[in-house]
Amino acid sequence: MTEYVAVTGGAHPVALSKFNNYLVSIGEPTTSRNWTLESVVKHTKRVIKEFSNTEDHINLFLDSGGFQIITNDIKKSRYEEFIHTYNYILKKFRKDYSYIFSLDINRPGRLSAEELYNFNLKSITESLESIKQYPEISDKQLFVWQTRNPFVYDTWNRIYDELNTDLKVYNRWAFGGLVGFKKASNAKFLPLIPSFLDFMTKVNRDQLIVDHVHFLGQSSFLAIMTAEILRHIFKIDKITLDSSELVRASKLDQKLPLFIEGQWIREIEKLEPVLDDKEFEHLIKTGRMYNSGVFIKVMSTHINEIVEFANNSAAEIW
Repeated sequence: MTEYVAVTGGAHPVALSKFNNYLVSIGEPTTSRNWTLESVVKHTKRVIKEFSNTEDHINLFLDSGGFQIITNDIKKSRYEEFIHTYNYILKKFRKDYSYIFSLDINRPGRLSAEELYNFNLKSITESLESIKQYPEISDKQLFVWQTRNPFVYDTWNRIYDELNTDLKVYNRWAFGGLVGFKKASNAKFLPLIPSFLDFMTKVNRDQLIVDHVHFLGQSSFLAIMTAEILRHIFKIDKITLDSSELVRASKLDQKLPLFIEGQWIREIEKLEPVLDDKEFEHLIKTGRMYNSGVFIKVMSTHINEIVEFANNSAAEIW
């Protein structure tokens, strides 16, 4: 299934009646210059208590605090300290949260290639050590894969190659770097499509498990439609997407039919075929298939070709 995750700083009575999934960052206390391990623990305890006091079952997603690194609330001189803080939270509250995103260190334009690689390798390695200590964490932690630009994406590919077999403990994955991408770059495509195809090529080759995928900061109709198609192509049990704009809940009822098993294909069949075989081949060769609108339109008549392409070819992203 494809599900929506609401992002907030804490429990909200109205929203709690609307959603089953909630995302709260453990990094909020770091907006204070004098943040400590104790302040992050206190904040996390409060969040867990708020969500455990609801009558309905709520899936609590904990964000890692990576956003506070992007905004420079967490300074580079304290990155290693926060890596240790994150892993303390990861272990201490492992029975309380439903899911938690891995900590990615990403400060655009402020880290060299080696700094980006070394900080993230350290973060992921420490998480892998936490999983060795408490194996149940492996079913709760989503490995975040950053995709915003070639510089960052190449770093994550390098980390993947370095840790390859160690990453087999994961079955849940997340894609970051998507928020604001099209506005910032004037790109004409949604980057989750090529990055996801490339990722699935790798994990299929290396026989890693993909039961759950999350696309960070994506909740538009087009993103949900695209994610649902990708879920069916690769037979993934669960895809989740999130947004901090709770007002988007007003449009949720329009999206819910897409979540009903089998409904998605009827929606696609309503689209008139607009491409012949030569045009489709041209899209594959030029990369224009990665445009979300085009991707959806060709599904009704070219599903077999897309599945073959996605399964057998590494996507040329940039």
